[in-house]
Amino acid sequence: MALPETIRVKLSTEAVGAISITPVVVEDIPLRDLVGRMLGLTGKDAARVRELLLRGTLVSGASRFRWKGFDAAVTGIEMANLLRAIPSAR
Repeated sequence: MALPETIRVKLSTEAVGAISITPVVVEDIPLRDLVGRMLGLTGKDAARVRELLLRGTLVSGASRFRWKGFDAAVTGIEMANLLRAIPSAR
């Protein structure tokens, strides 16, 4: 199974404030962008990235991303290429 190019993600806010209801937005996000948000938590550790993709949830800043988790157990080369394509934070 190849890695998908985009992931359908439900995006909601976790911002603290007065009691309010925020809408959930559904977006198709490129896998590269979603994994890029994970790197602050996982680094470029392929096993940790695969674990988050399987779990199907990520909190980044004040945003919560949820998607149908999937097993990203693909060839190590494909995951390594994806991680290499994402610039490291400096």
